[in-house]
This record gives sequence, structure tokens and C-alpha cells, in this order.
Amino acid sequence: MKALTKKAGSQRGLTIFGGVLLLLFVSAITLLVIRLAPVYIENFTVKRVLGDIVDDGGLAYKEPYEVSQAVRERMRQSAIHDQKHMKVGVKRSGATTIVTIDYTVLRPVVGNLSALMEFHERAEIKAH
Repeated sequence: MKALTKKAGSQRGLTIFGGVLLLLFVSAITLLVIRLAPVYIENFTVKRVLGDIVDDGGLAYKEPYEVSQAVRERMRQSAIHDQKHMKVGVKRSGATTIVTIDYTVLRPVVGNLSALMEFHERAEIKAH
């Protein structure tokens, strides 16, 4: 019987105000994930392309512009069509060819709030 006679002030639980705040927080996180996830998925594809380039040993002996063209072609084949914002750099250092891809993505989130993401990826192709 004591449990039934507790005062209302001592009860605890989620109030309407707390529920609205929790809903706003979860909605904001969901919005960020929906807006930013495609950019990170594209970056994983760029990393995979660089990994494929490293596994292709024949590119270690090609000229830098040929390696750059091969990287861009593989990105196009991997459904990365918007490459104009990507800077592909190829340098040779002894028997190693270093390939870098640098790019930034400005993605609108909501209203006049945008997210700026910078990516710097690097791979080394070693001649065998």
C-alpha cells in the first residue's frame, strides 16, 4: 500500500519537455548522418581505388601523368564522377611512386549551416 500513496513530487520519469529535447537531439544526429554519410562513403571508395593502384605493380614503372590518368579512370569506374574538386598528385621518389589525392567537400546541412570536410589520402607504389 505504501507504493500507492507516494507523493506526486517524488515520481521520476521522462517529462514532455525532456521527450521533446530527446527527439530534437536524435533528429539532429540523424540529419547529420543523412547529409554527411555519402561524403564519407565516397572517401572510402577513393581509399579503395588507391589500394587497387598499389596492388597494380605495373603502374610503378609508368610516367606520373599515366599514373594520374589511371587513378582518375579507376575513380570514374568506381562511380566517382565529380572529380574536378579532387587534386591528384603523383611524385616519384627513387623506386617509389607516391600518389596523393586532396579534396574538400562543402555540404549544406540545414538552412545556412554547412559542413566543410577536408580529405588527404596517400598511397605508395613500390617497384619490385
